[in-house]
Amino acid sequence: MRANLEKTLNDLSLLLVMVDGSDVTGLEAVVHLLCELEALALAAKDCQRLAHAANFITSLNKTRSGVEFLELAKSFACAAQAYLNNSADAIFPNELGPDAVDPELGLNFDREFLAEFIAKHRSLLADYEAAVVEFSFREPEERKAHAQEFSRYIRGYLHNIKGDAGSIGLSGIERATHCFEDLLLKNQPPEAIDELLLYKEWTLSCLDAFSRNEMPAKGSIAAIEELVWSFQKRNIMEEDSAAQDIMSESRIGDGQSAATGHDDGITSLPSVIDPEMLAMFLAEAEDHLTALESILLEKDGQFAAEDVDKIFRVVHSIKGASSYFNLHQITESSHRLESILDRVREGERTADHALVELLFAYVDLEKALLSQGSAGDSAAGAEKTEQFLQAVSAYVQNAAEPERRTKGFAAETAEIELSSFAGPSQSSEADVVNVKSFVKVDTNRLDLLVDSIGEMVIYSSMLVRCCRELLQHNQTVQKNCAQVEKFARELQDIGMSMRLDPVRGLFQKMSRLVWDSSKKLGKQVSLHMKGESTELDRTVIEKLADPLMHMVRNAVDHGIE
Repeated sequence: MRANLEKTLNDLSLLLVMVDGSDVTGLEAVVHLLCELEALALAAKDCQRLAHAANFITSLNKTRSGVEFLELAKSFACAAQAYLNNSADAIFPNELGPDAVDPELGLNFDREFLAEFIAKHRSLLADYEAAVVEFSFREPEERKAHAQEFSRYIRGYLHNIKGDAGSIGLSGIERATHCFEDLLLKNQPPEAIDELLLYKEWTLSCLDAFSRNEMPAKGSIAAIEELVWSFQKRNIMEEDSAAQDIMSESRIGDGQSAATGHDDGITSLPSVIDPEMLAMFLAEAEDHLTALESILLEKDGQFAAEDVDKIFRVVHSIKGASSYFNLHQITESSHRLESILDRVREGERTADHALVELLFAYVDLEKALLSQGSAGDSAAGAEKTEQFLQAVSAYVQNAAEPERRTKGFAAETAEIELSSFAGPSQSSEADVVNVKSFVKVDTNRLDLLVDSIGEMVIYSSMLVRCCRELLQHNQTVQKNCAQVEKFARELQDIGMSMRLDPVRGLFQKMSRLVWDSSKKLGKQVSLHMKGESTELDRTVIEKLADPLMHMVRNAVDHGIE
């Protein structure tokens, strides 16, 4: 019986990673497995908590959207794994109290970041309102000329607030924004001034309520209903049968959704993903993972509180952004790891070597998923994600047996000592911090700029030479020629410096290579790096990567005994 329970739970966990809120067939399969799990738990007699929890989650399928239902089902599956492993940490969603399943707050609700969210979006909503009002007062011809720019701004802000809301668990705002975005697919922002302002007023009322530690007086379902009615009254969606479906299914107050037993459909509408925004997310996530890997290698398991906070923020950021793009495998793996890191921050767990191993596995998994881009939820990705989730569950289970885990880890892995001649010293609070800002630029544009600078320098040199030969007695011309030459040389130096990158990133890859190789060979390796701030042309760095990797691997294989 126990084996059947574990098999059914594993099938459910795998399915939850692969299904999204718009997959009606997948949702039905989830419900079927939950019912099967409930029956097996009841028959086992010693698993009554599991049976009650499975029944509770199944019942939510009738009143929650597909996205909400899956989120709660995933939380249940995580707790069920711990429950079957006899972990004291097993707490099911139905045991967390009413706030845990509030439709306006997700299970990943993070109060720590709420104040920052409120402050940020109060200011941005003020800008949003000003832009909408200003556009509405423009003359018809002027509005037509600026319509595309205005639409870009509106969609950009909606992307922004939805991602931020999802990252800290404000499910209501995320849900309403998602629906509003879908409504604006057929009703362009320039034609929906009233609805744009209606959305702003509701969102601001939510922020005011949260700042008072209260729930919004008007929930997200009611706000969605109001937006849909507003569009209908203006005859924008009069002949759109799909809009009628949204309308009828979103009105849960009249009991229609409960009667059908299906997802309300609001948050499951497909959204249009901007390729540029996806590319930006992939690049930023790659930067986050590189920073995380750097912390792991530099600190060698000796994490201060600020290091744990940095690691947590990396995972938290990736989770929040990936949830917007519906990259479920990235979101789920990040969420599970984030829960462990949160307990480390609270002092309930220690950042041991097993956790370092888990973090490295997380970095490898996310890089693999990110390399697949928007197709990150492939079957191969699902298999890797499931393996990682099993490793997380094993870590949580072994955390209850620290002595056995420590001995087992010591027998199976080798330690690596990392140091650097240039790691910065501890600074006092009085030190002045120079903050640099960076802008992501397409490398093709950068190359074009550098080439243009080179051509400009050549032409300016030709012009200066002609002026000096033809106007050699004119002192003003000669002086200006000297200034142009000086400026051209400086501009050329700046252009060339734009192609330079520090070799730190290349060295970082070598650090990870040494770490992995030392583990595989069972050798203790001390790696020292010097000169990582040296800058080289990025094309040279790319060509150095493979030879350097080969040399370092050979050094570990044959040169260190």
